[in-house]
Amino acid sequence: MSSNKKTSRTLKWKNILRKNPQDYLNEKEKISKIDLRKENIRNKLNVKSNLHGPLKIENFTKLKSIYLEKLKLTDLEIINCPQLTKIDLSELIKLKSLFVSNCSRLTKLDISHSQLTELTDLDVSNLIELNCSNTSIIRLSLNLCPNIIKLICSNNNNLNNLDISNCSKLVYLDCSNNSKLTSLDISNCPKDIKLIKPTDLKVIEKKEKTIEIKNILIIGCTGSGKSTLASVLTETEGFEESEYGVSKTKHFEKGVFEWKGTKYRVIDTTGVGSTGLSTKKVSSRIAEGIFSVSLSEGINQVLLVVGKNFTDEINTLRLFESDIFKCTTIVRTRFSNFKIRTECEKDKEKLCEESETNAKIIKSCKGIIYVDNPPINILEYDDDDDDKEIIIRINKGTRKKSRTILLGHLEKVCQEEVLHMEYDTSTNATGASQPPNSDTEITDDDNTDVDYSTDDENTRPDHFTSLPSLPQPITINHRELQPYHITKIAIKGLKFIKSDQQVIEHLKLNHGLLLDGQPSKQAIFVKNGELSISLYNGQPIVYTEINKSTELCINFPIAEVAYKGGLLKSFSKYDNNDESLYDLYGHFFTRKTLIGGKLFLKSPNLVTSTQMNMLKYYLFYVYNLVKCSIKVEFNNLFTLNLLPKIVTMDGEELNTHEEFYEWINNLYQKHQEKLVYIISYNNLIPISQLRNSKPDDSETCDERQPGIVDKEKLILEDWVGNAAYDNLICWTIDFNLFHGLMTNQNYEMEISKKIAMNFIKIPKVNLSDKFYLKMIRPSTKLEVGLISSNILPIKNLGSFPFIKTDGESYEGFDYILVKSERYEILLDIDNIKPTKEFEQVIEEALNSMKPLKDLQHIFNEYGHLFSRRIILGRSLKIILPNSSDNTFENVNDVDEILKSLNDLNVSYLLTQNGENVEIDNLSYWIEDMDDNLEVIEFDNIIPLYKILKEEQQKKIDNILDKFNDFQNSRVIMTGITDLKDLEYLKNEFKGDLVNVFHYKRINLESSLKNENYKVYGSIISENNAKLEEIYVNFGQYDVNGFYAIIKKLKVTNIDITKCYISWIIIGIPSQLSVFSPNNRELQVDYIKKSIKLQPNEFNYNTIDTCFTLYEGYTVFVHAHHSSTNEPKSIIKLVKWSHNSINFQISQDNLNDTSTDTEKDIIDVDLHVCIPLTSYKSLRIDNNKESECLLIGYILTRENFDRSIG
Repeated sequence: MSSNKKTSRTLKWKNILRKNPQDYLNEKEKISKIDLRKENIRNKLNVKSNLHGPLKIENFTKLKSIYLEKLKLTDLEIINCPQLTKIDLSELIKLKSLFVSNCSRLTKLDISHSQLTELTDLDVSNLIELNCSNTSIIRLSLNLCPNIIKLICSNNNNLNNLDISNCSKLVYLDCSNNSKLTSLDISNCPKDIKLIKPTDLKVIEKKEKTIEIKNILIIGCTGSGKSTLASVLTETEGFEESEYGVSKTKHFEKGVFEWKGTKYRVIDTTGVGSTGLSTKKVSSRIAEGIFSVSLSEGINQVLLVVGKNFTDEINTLRLFESDIFKCTTIVRTRFSNFKIRTECEKDKEKLCEESETNAKIIKSCKGIIYVDNPPINILEYDDDDDDKEIIIRINKGTRKKSRTILLGHLEKVCQEEVLHMEYDTSTNATGASQPPNSDTEITDDDNTDVDYSTDDENTRPDHFTSLPSLPQPITINHRELQPYHITKIAIKGLKFIKSDQQVIEHLKLNHGLLLDGQPSKQAIFVKNGELSISLYNGQPIVYTEINKSTELCINFPIAEVAYKGGLLKSFSKYDNNDESLYDLYGHFFTRKTLIGGKLFLKSPNLVTSTQMNMLKYYLFYVYNLVKCSIKVEFNNLFTLNLLPKIVTMDGEELNTHEEFYEWINNLYQKHQEKLVYIISYNNLIPISQLRNSKPDDSETCDERQPGIVDKEKLILEDWVGNAAYDNLICWTIDFNLFHGLMTNQNYEMEISKKIAMNFIKIPKVNLSDKFYLKMIRPSTKLEVGLISSNILPIKNLGSFPFIKTDGESYEGFDYILVKSERYEILLDIDNIKPTKEFEQVIEEALNSMKPLKDLQHIFNEYGHLFSRRIILGRSLKIILPNSSDNTFENVNDVDEILKSLNDLNVSYLLTQNGENVEIDNLSYWIEDMDDNLEVIEFDNIIPLYKILKEEQQKKIDNILDKFNDFQNSRVIMTGITDLKDLEYLKNEFKGDLVNVFHYKRINLESSLKNENYKVYGSIISENNAKLEEIYVNFGQYDVNGFYAIIKKLKVTNIDITKCYISWIIIGIPSQLSVFSPNNRELQVDYIKKSIKLQPNEFNYNTIDTCFTLYEGYTVFVHAHHSSTNEPKSIIKLVKWSHNSINFQISQDNLNDTSTDTEKDIIDVDLHVCIPLTSYKSLRIDNNKESECLLIGYILTRENFDRSIG
């Protein structure tokens, strides 16, 4: 090269280095081969030029050391240099930020003597030792260095935050001479840590008493409102808010608050897309926030904050395939209509329509919560301060409403799943661990140049263009951290969705297997071998006492996968005695890999044998029906949460029949795409045998499961055993257990078709071996029906409601019963609850106009009786004529039973199906009982309504009491009827004509049972005032209604068509069947008195009461002529005292054609009704808008006279 060309080249690079040092490395990437260890970055061009500004050293896979000295760099990023072991920085006096990531072999870093006096930001990961003394760093988080053992960070006068939450192996810490550092938490560090610190530093050494805390991680793009949301949740100003799209959160921030007795920790992370930080640095800062909480706690919920540009922000985050959405809630900020549910639903639909990605993400997450958090720190405002304060007050109210909505959602979802993150120290990344390429061996003395122009995916650098993968989530429940990695893959039928090559790599089928069932680090076989998949034809496998615990798991294999390929040269060069062989390649190779699903049964030792047998039957039953493509139908009598907890490999709890059925049905759907898991490695061969042309099968191992050590395995059918037919669920289906019992018209007992209850706790089942002979002599046909239905005669059966007990007498026969018991089922009333449907129909009946009739109809469907003790076994009977010889006590001995039967001359007995059993064959019949169980007795019988809650029981008892009261009258019904149809009377009522009767028919909505009732009422105006000018009485009663007889007493201008009749029906509920719910609690006293009236005179009559009257009581009174029963008398209340009422009664004689002699004496029946309550307590049945009835006469202070009576 000529000197001119060299000078020209030197000048070119000199200009590049001065303007932008990053261009230097970008130019270098255009070269196919580079050895950074052979070059000196500073002196490459043999010039004295310097490097200015930021510099990024990224994706140099052969780079082992970096030496930078006396450069004017401001920001330095060293990323993805897997062979880097040394960084030497000297006199970088302008350097403000240092970021080192994904450099797996760099375990020690010392920058204490590098004169980095202006360094304020330091981000490192995977270090074992760090010395960062003598800098200007402000905060230091080592959460991405979980294996660090030594840290020196002294003489950093600006350091105010040191986070070592994730440093459980730190044994040496020197943080002396840091004047601004006031507090340090070392509770997660080893107890014997050596600590050198300032004398006034507050150190937290012991963990506080464990208090469960819910961790909330907030992520999102810059300017989306993350920090504002954190401030709103914590109700603090500790999170710096911004409105201009520039991230003010350069590091993660944490805050703790409490709501409804639960503590929450909010972790606000750096915004994605910030112009001030590189994407890799943002990812690292987010990871630091994640690992600032204990690994055992995990993240309860991720809040993905998205602003107005939903689609753009989602695209920026690049989380399309992330499993993180299982524990993620999308928070849509700046949504002003967040209080309107319909607007939120419209926006959600619109987002889903915009793109398939949006729809997929929204469906995968825990939902979208809409909020609006307007600013409250308003520094400048054009108008006056009063307007500013109003706006701040309004904005605070809006934020408070947003907080309530979001916390209500978090209260629910934080109880479900927990997100535990894995930090892969082998790659220095918060993601899934990827082993190095098995065919490329990298050694410390390998100086081979790397050609970056190659298309080999294993060597090509990964230039990062979007947010890196967040920590790999493992979704679990109840903080039960899975001890192994879950591998799953998509399949449809017997075909993988991915290519064979992708399947081999993803499932690591060419790898060995470690002793714990995990794939080896290095591959054994080449990855272009033969892949085969076939249908699994066996039963599910049950493994008991896994991992030295009482838990068990059930494998549901659906397919077998096999792989054959050639051995790799890298594996072949190892000797069987080489210690590193098994570390790299494992101990076995699997010839057959089973894929499918796996269920875990938690704490089966804590449940009863009854519950366990029920679960066995349930699993066996559903599995077989699904395999036969038969849909499973279940009622809700038994819910899965009453049985041992069922958990999937993903940590999802299956708590309902629908959830379990959907899980197993999806697994066995042949033509449906689904995710399956590696559940077992079978036919294992030691890797030491792989070099043999014919491996020795005597050394093969049967099976390994990822992360599971099992004690015993059984096929599902053997594990279920007798529980397949001997269990409570099976009995419930076969015998209709726990249904109500009811009598029909023939006094026979029947099983109800509807179920009235659900279980809160599984009934107790006891074994029984009782065998006895019993004789019963029924006295009624009802008792015969009970005995025939395996119910012994019930004492006081007549007290049971809703059951027909007036049975005919029955005489002349004895029932001889032989019973052999096997199981006793005991049901505590506190262990059941009524179904919602049963409660609802009962409540509707209680609020109906005919409550007793409606209740009777309900119990005719659900049953009248309920048995709390059920005996299963076998029984025989014989009916014999009454005889004095038939008397004997219950016999329990088999020989005595046979003797007693012989004494009665009984040669055979009848089964429940009517088959004959000879007495000589009785012992064989007993032995054959296990396969022929039946219900032989219902005992401990209660009325069915006693399973209801106490409030409804009391209401039913109240109705029964009132319908059984045949003496006292009640308020049957009330109402208000308009008089719009009396148009023909409109002018007449405004004229001079008085004392003319007019009739108005009033029809009832609910027909009465008979006509034995009384009606009282008044005319009220359109202003709801009682009218004294118009008198009304009632008559001509029938079951469908009655007539109101209206008469004008004096000239008035009232428009009758705008008036109403307010009326009340008094009677005995049992006689009428109707009983309104509105006034049931009101007591009514009814008085009937016959009096004689003098014609054409005012008659005064006093009625005495047997109870005390009070101010506010209402008195209803009407008079009926004894001969015609027509209401021809006008009555007014004059005075009252505590035990008497004085009425003025005048007789109407208009158009009366009777003779003077007949007018001498008039017989009148006076009907008085007094509800023992204030008139304000009365309610109207046919007009709910009216609060009370303005009828009758109200006892007031003005007409009280103590002297009467």
